[in-house]
Amino acid sequence: LGKTLQAISILAYNLDFRNIRGPHLIIIPKSTMSNWRGEFGNFCPDLQIQCLYGDGPTRQKQITEVICPKSLKENRKWDVCIT
Repeated sequence: LGKTLQAISILAYNLDFRNIRGPHLIIIPKSTMSNWRGEFGNFCPDLQIQCLYGDGPTRQKQITEVICPKSLKENRKWDVCIT
């Protein structure tokens, strides 16, 4: 049905034509995580992807060290968080 590519195309449009890099949050089934990451690599490699997954302590570590909701925009190393 192309839902993955439709979502990626909206984010690519925002990046290319409106200069909006994010942050964006995409909530997906865990079983599709690798597919989403691959599709971003194929269709919009300019966006930096961060996958948020794992057990509770692992996710908490990713949040505090990478996602960091209080970090400034220029310090953020990701554009799209997939979880």
